[in-house]
Amino acid sequence: MEASELQEMQREAQVLGYHGRLYKITSLHKQYFKSLAHIASNQYVTLREWAGQAAQDGVQTNVGTSPKAISPTMLYGVFAVRRFINLDRSGGKLRVRLTQRGHQFSQQLAP
Repeated sequence: MEASELQEMQREAQVLGYHGRLYKITSLHKQYFKSLAHIASNQYVTLREWAGQAAQDGVQTNVGTSPKAISPTMLYGVFAVRRFINLDRSGGKLRVRLTQRGHQFSQQLAP
């Protein structure tokens, strides 16, 4: 990770109010992101819908089970700080959708 990218991520973390670690993108993160790209390209989806799509896509958690939820660490420490997703907290539920940057990243992940 380049120093400028890290600084940008740290600034975005401050804006989001995220105080956790910033993580490198792993192959598991990429699988989750592909699932999000399948359902949230132009619309907001709930984290439950995202986890459900990931399970349908055959994504396995780091302990080998189907995902039931999206971890806040992955949500903020991997995707939001890179500005790959927009977060919407209106309506009482946290919802996400891809940003233009997220669309570009998802196209790089295409098979």
